[in-house]
Amino acid sequence: MNEVPIESLSQAFRFFVAYWRTGRTLRARLDPLLEAEFGLELKDYLLLGSIYRGCHYPTELAELLGMPKDMVSRVINKLLSQGLIKRSIDEQDSRKTLLVISPKGVETRNAIRESIQNTIQPVLEQLGHEQTEALISTLIAFSDHVPSNVQTQTSGETHATNL
Repeated sequence: MNEVPIESLSQAFRFFVAYWRTGRTLRARLDPLLEAEFGLELKDYLLLGSIYRGCHYPTELAELLGMPKDMVSRVINKLLSQGLIKRSIDEQDSRKTLLVISPKGVETRNAIRESIQNTIQPVLEQLGHEQTEALISTLIAFSDHVPSNVQTQTSGETHATNL
């Protein structure tokens, strides 16, 4: 395989590679941790957190998280089997399935947040406060400028704020 030094790439591709590597590295660290501690993957946690924040319909979850509907369905079934969410028929529209987080789901979500915090915080501390805040601000600014099909909250806020 021909490896091209990242320094020789354009700024856009250096950013893309760095972003991709960061995501891959985080998933490689967090997925085994969440699987061992909670029997969940990062995508399961993201869906659980979205239900916690008030996204109650499978179609909305698929759109919000950019997941295929069949994957959302599998994750919902997994969360249901673990007692982390409950499913019912929407009283306003009996054609819709309504999802709510259970008390066990809230506990699990909070414990996962703590595990993620404990995993990522030491790395951020190595970067230092100023560099970490600059990184966060830059990523938020970048995401605010990238056209997207996903509807998010107002500028500067991420849809993952309360995950």
